[in-house]
Amino acid sequence: MICRCGHVFQTMRNGQSTREFRDAFCLIPNREYRKFLKWEIKAMEADTEEKRLRALGKSSAMVGNLTECPSCGRILLQLPDSDEIECLVRERAARQTRPRRHSRT
Repeated sequence: MICRCGHVFQTMRNGQSTREFRDAFCLIPNREYRKFLKWEIKAMEADTEEKRLRALGKSSAMVGNLTECPSCGRILLQLPDSDEIECLVRERAARQTRPRRHSRT
């Protein structure tokens, strides 16, 4: 994943999850949650590696990602089963950029 500022997110370093990957949030749509759990249970109960990997592939396609860029602070949203990244503006940042209302006298 790459932020608009150019920061490249690394999920693994030396075989370990990076902090920026561990600090991200996984998103599962409510309408898919039961189906997600069923696939995760199938993965745990699978009697072959092929069945386990197939089940994990199905469940992981239902998971999105929400993370903050450590370089610029943008919030990045990747919806489930999508390669597109959306940048979200924090409300406090939006308030700072909004024009002030002038009081009427």
